Amino acid sequence: MHVETDRFTVTVLEHAYSESSGLSKRPPTWLGVQRAAITCRSCGAAWEHDGDATMAGALGHIEVECVSCDAAEMIPAARFRA
Repeated sequence: MHVETDRFTVTVLEHAYSESSGLSKRPPTWLGVQRAAITCRSCGAAWEHDGDATMAGALGHIEVECVSCDAAEMIPAARFRA
């Protein structure tokens, strides 16, 4: 999945999901982005978000901040859902 904004290009490599409860038979719930390749369109810096923490923000948005020039943007989480 590929998401482009005014400040960033984000390629989602792996989504994070909750574990399904065997008793409720509910499918896993989308939690956020686990791993993504990110490019800052302001300065050209590129990096990969990969770790234990998921990219999931408050109020239904995901905050992306450049590791080089500190450009930041809140992107609606709905744009990242698989």
